[in-house]
Amino acid sequence: MSFEAWRARLPRLTGISMLARLATLRPRDADYVVLEIDPGGPWTALLEAVPATQCLLGAAAAGPNLERALAARLGDDATARALCELLAGPFPPVRPLCPLDDGWRPRLRPLALGRPGDPVDHGLFPSRTSKLARLLLAAAGDYPTDVVLQAARDAYARGRPYHAHDAIACALVCAGAPARALLRERLRDTRAQRGWRSRKQTHTLGRWAQRAGYLSEETDS
Repeated sequence: MSFEAWRARLPRLTGISMLARLATLRPRDADYVVLEIDPGGPWTALLEAVPATQCLLGAAAAGPNLERALAARLGDDATARALCELLAGPFPPVRPLCPLDDGWRPRLRPLALGRPGDPVDHGLFPSRTSKLARLLLAAAGDYPTDVVLQAARDAYARGRPYHAHDAIACALVCAGAPARALLRERLRDTRAQRGWRSRKQTHTLGRWAQRAGYLSEETDS
C-alpha cells in the first residue's frame, strides 16, 4: 500500500475537534489520525496560540489545508513550507531535506525523542515523525558524527530492542560520516535474525539514498 493510500484510510478530524487534538498531539499520534481545516475561517489567529514545536508536529498529521496554514503560522518562508511538506510525508522522505538554521533545531528536537537509534517509551520503535525529525537533525549536524556512526554500526546488533533503520538513514545524511561502506555491509547482511522485512527496509534506504544523491554510483543498492 502506498503512503497516500494508507493516509486516506486514517480517521479525519476537522474544526474545533482538530484544534483540541493538535494541542495534545504526540509524535506517535500522527500515524493514526489526519487533522484538517476548511478553507476560510479564523485559523490564522487560532494557530498563533499553538507553540511552534506543536505546529511542526501537527504538520506530520495535517491534511493539505492545515499544512499550508501551519507553514504560514511558522513564517511562510521556504524552510517552513519545506518542513511541513516533509513531515507530512513518509519515511524515508520523498522530498529533499531542507537545511536548518539554529532557530529550527530546538523546535524539532522534542519530536525526535532522542538520538538516532534510540528506543522510545511508547513501544520502543520511533514513529514516522520521530524518524523524520532525527533525519533532519542529523543532516543539520545536530548530533556528533561519532554518535551517529556508532548508532548505525549497532543498528542491527543482537539484543537491540528494534532494528534501527533510522540510524542507518541518519548516518547517510550526516556530513563526515563514512557511511557508504557501512551500508554496503548492511545490504549484504543475510543473517536469519534480520528477517526479510528488515532486509527489505535496508534496501529501501539504499535506493532512497542513491536517488537523493547521498551515495555515489558504485554503491550497492
